[in-house]
Amino acid sequence: GHVDQALQGSLSVVAGMRGLAGDGDKAGLRAQVRDLLISTLRGTDDVRRLFIVDDGAFHSVAFQPNQEHAVLAYAGSDHRVYVYELDADVGKSLPACSPRAVATAVAFDATGRSLVAGCDDGTISFWSSMDWTRLGSGNLQVFDRRVKVWTIAASPSGRVLAVGGTDNRVMLVPLGPDGAPSHEPPHPAGGDAPRGHVWSLAFSPSGDALLVGDGVGSVLQCEVRAAGSVTCGRSAEYPGGAGGSGQDRASADAIRAFSFAPDGL
Repeated sequence: GHVDQALQGSLSVVAGMRGLAGDGDKAGLRAQVRDLLISTLRGTDDVRRLFIVDDGAFHSVAFQPNQEHAVLAYAGSDHRVYVYELDADVGKSLPACSPRAVATAVAFDATGRSLVAGCDDGTISFWSSMDWTRLGSGNLQVFDRRVKVWTIAASPSGRVLAVGGTDNRVMLVPLGPDGAPSHEPPHPAGGDAPRGHVWSLAFSPSGDALLVGDGVGSVLQCEVRAAGSVTCGRSAEYPGGAGGSGQDRASADAIRAFSFAPDGL
C-alpha cells in the first residue's frame, strides 16, 4: 500500500549507492550517498516524489549521526515516520503519531541511539535505533493538541531536547541516559519568548548555546547551562529589528531552518 510506495520512493534515491564505493569504503560511501541525495533534491521539480506518495507531503528528514550503519529518517503526509538503513538496503515504517495525526518533524539524539518524531497534535515519540522499538510507554504531550510540532533539536550532551512549533514557546524535554524522556515533565525555556511560532532550532556543537528562529524573522540566542537549563535573550550580537534586538530579516519573514557549522563558528 502507501507504506510500500513511500519506501520504494526512498529506494529510488539510494538505489545507485552500491556502485558509488567498494565495501571497504563505508565512510566514503555514506558521504557520497548524502551528496547524491542533495544533488537529486536540487535537480528535481517535485521533491516530495522522491520519498512520499504522489498526493503526499515531505516535512522533515534526518541522517543518523555517529553510528556504523547510516540511516535516513523522514516524515511525510501520514502518521508514520520512515527509516531506511542505507548499508543494509532495509526500510521500515514506524507508527510515530496517532492515526489521526501527521508526522511533521524527525531528529536523532546526539549519539544516534534514539530517534524522536514530532506530530501535528503537540506530541513527540521516541524510538530506539537498535531495533526500532518504542522508548517509553507512549507519545509525550509537549504542547496543547492544537499545536503542530515543527522542529526538534537534541543537545550534544544528551541531557535535553528542544521542541518548537505553532506556539510562542520553546519547550524543553529532559532526557534519560537511554535517550528516552526522563520523569521530569516538559517545561518552557526561560528568558525572552519567541515573537511568533517557532520554526527552527539548533544547538551549537559545544552545546552551550541554542538558537531559535521564529515566524516573524527574529532569532533568539539561548544560554544552555551544564545542568540542562536554558535561558533565551535577544543578544546585541544579532543587531536589527525593533529596539535593536533580535535578528529581524523582514516583517513576517519566517526563519524556517538554520544550523551551526561543525566547528561552531
